[in-house]
Amino acid sequence: AADLKFIESVGRTVAEYANGNKIIIEKSTVPVKTAEALHRVLTANKGPHTYWILSNPEFLAEGTAMKDLAAPDRVLIGGLT
Repeated sequence: AADLKFIESVGRTVAEYANGNKIIIEKSTVPVKTAEALHRVLTANKGPHTYWILSNPEFLAEGTAMKDLAAPDRVLIGGLT
């Protein structure tokens, strides 16, 4: 299992200092199940605010990753409904 202690720490910090509802976007470079772990932490510490965790996967091909990152041919964002 991946060590998500730093992600969980960020979740607690966001929940502590949030001054309203927040959208949190994770990149595809994080381990699988990161959104679920972050959701658990935010739910346990949320107070009066609502959080939406969205995923923004990157489509990087070997050999053209820098070009793909600078000028992506598509942008996807997804989350729970």
